[in-house]
Amino acid sequence: MSAAIVHRPRPRDVGLLLLCAVVARVVAVMMRPPIFAPWWGGEMPAVAWSIVQGAGFASPYLVPSGPTALVPPVYPVLLAGIFRVAGYTPLAGYLAIGLNVLLSSLTVLPLFSLGSTLFGRTSARAAVWAWALYPLLGYTDAQFVWGTSLLVLLVTTCLAMTVSFDETASRRRWAAYGAVAGLLVMTEPVALAVVVPAAGWLFARRVNRRWLLVAMLIAATPTAAWMARNYATFGQVVFVRSGLGLELSLGVRHNELVESRPASLPNRDPAELARYMSLGELRYIEERKVEALAWIGAHPGEYLQRVGMRVFAYWTGWRQTSRFYLGYGRAPTLKMFVFSLPALGALLCLGYMVRERHPAAWLLVAVVGLFPAIYYFTHTLPRYRLPLEPLLFCCTACIALRAVRGMARAAPPPDSGDGRAALGGPAHGRDAA
Repeated sequence: MSAAIVHRPRPRDVGLLLLCAVVARVVAVMMRPPIFAPWWGGEMPAVAWSIVQGAGFASPYLVPSGPTALVPPVYPVLLAGIFRVAGYTPLAGYLAIGLNVLLSSLTVLPLFSLGSTLFGRTSARAAVWAWALYPLLGYTDAQFVWGTSLLVLLVTTCLAMTVSFDETASRRRWAAYGAVAGLLVMTEPVALAVVVPAAGWLFARRVNRRWLLVAMLIAATPTAAWMARNYATFGQVVFVRSGLGLELSLGVRHNELVESRPASLPNRDPAELARYMSLGELRYIEERKVEALAWIGAHPGEYLQRVGMRVFAYWTGWRQTSRFYLGYGRAPTLKMFVFSLPALGALLCLGYMVRERHPAAWLLVAVVGLFPAIYYFTHTLPRYRLPLEPLLFCCTACIALRAVRGMARAAPPPDSGDGRAALGGPAHGRDAA
């Protein structure tokens, strides 16, 4: 595995690749255009509007309710910049979608680097073109006015940088790595399931441990600063976001694999909003968590059944993907199959990597195994898999190309009389991986 080299597409291909990626995402959004009714969006737009109004990082349910830690800070701050220009209007919504289209399209660049370093340039080209054109099926991370597209870009960038390091990496590159990792955690703290395995993998490989420590200190700085803000605001330790108890409660009160959406969120239930306002954010979330844990204790079998259903749904889209892709609500089995393909390809690829002792095998196994774990125990949606999707595409491209080459080697030439393949031997170099 070549290290300290950032693999990039050929300059003449970058423009075409990005153009196709942007067009595909615009087409996907137009297939199912968003509706920006008055006060559209959820908690992140509400917090962004609070920032613009001068009330600070607060009021996730639009009514003045004081400071919040319910959502991570990065995307609301970006959204606040859009609101300063366009106000809380449909135009702001379309500008936010446009930003998502750009961020999602830019993911092809770190994805190419990741695929080239792990599996070779041929696999990388297949992965980036698949990622670029995949939204033409009608589903893309850019459709959500949320931090999903930014998270997808940062996760892929972090992994691409991780596998590219060796002892020759510059101090500037290590500092940039720390900044990316810190921004990633502040965008969505579940991304610790990427940052921690990545740091552990680099440490185990003895790749300049001193500068790895510096990078991790840089990464921890914004999180520490935000936690200090939370402590000063709430008088107790709160990590990047406070909503774990609420997320757990949603998975207990509602079965997202049966119902269309949880109805007990404060912005959907006036009684819950009144309770949230009366108790305050942290006490409200703590009470929801206590209620959820009590229910789990009383119904352990049903809870474990739901966890199993979520594991299956996370990787297959079971009962969740019929409204995605072309033909709203139609062909649910076909759509589940399409959604499952990258997961199946990644599973086969990871098994092959472990068997062949690929240097990055256990890094990818750890990331794919740990990242979705929190969603198994709380609740899941198809978009929660999107941050892993470029990596899954990368692995699937590798295993698909191996299968094609294997079939080509096994097939006898048309003019062969003895049935032996007349190929030039096995693939060489990284593409053989």
